[in-house]
Amino acid sequence: MKNKLIFLNTAFNVSNIKSIPTSKGEERVSQYVDGIKKFFELDNKLSECKIIISDNTISDINQIDKRILEIIPEELVEYNLKNDNFYGSKNKGAGVVSSWIRSLDKIEKNKYFLHFEPRLFLNNFEFIEDFMKSPRNLFTIGSNEKHFNTGLFGVESSHMINFCKSIDLDTMIKSNISLEDIFFQYFKKKNIKFDTKKKMGVTWHDSYTNLKLEM
Repeated sequence: MKNKLIFLNTAFNVSNIKSIPTSKGEERVSQYVDGIKKFFELDNKLSECKIIISDNTISDINQIDKRILEIIPEELVEYNLKNDNFYGSKNKGAGVVSSWIRSLDKIEKNKYFLHFEPRLFLNNFEFIEDFMKSPRNLFTIGSNEKHFNTGLFGVESSHMINFCKSIDLDTMIKSNISLEDIFFQYFKKKNIKFDTKKKMGVTWHDSYTNLKLEM
């Protein structure tokens, strides 16, 4: 029985977003092609997992660039698509949470939850393989030691569900609340145990600075 849900969070079409710096056009397609292709090199370790590609910016698979679509193994993946990126266009973290909330029925059916944003490029599979071998609450900590890096992490699904139910997305936008901060604060406030690794083992393209950072 599959008890791990891998949640690939994407935003394939951000052409209308102007309020938040983000990669667009051919650059974005290239990032997804590279990131998704690398992720599915794990294919021999994914059979025990349910994989969802969740996207708030499109409503149909046919809206995905064919260069991306052709490298996604359709037998392994289920899609959860809804062209409603109101929250994500205002606050990226709120957009991610809205995507989680839309998938709560799927999350509830799996004991563990691994979140990955495949615009990140996996330099190695150490983080994911560690989680697969020993599923648990597993994070990397931001440089200020007061937030989680949310591009790649794993948790017990029950904590993800309760966190989502505690969030007011409108407040996240109004108060400009960072997902990385509020997620970390939630675990601390609830006294939930978690393990950490030094690095996710990814390269991240920072749209604000246009720099590529290894994390």
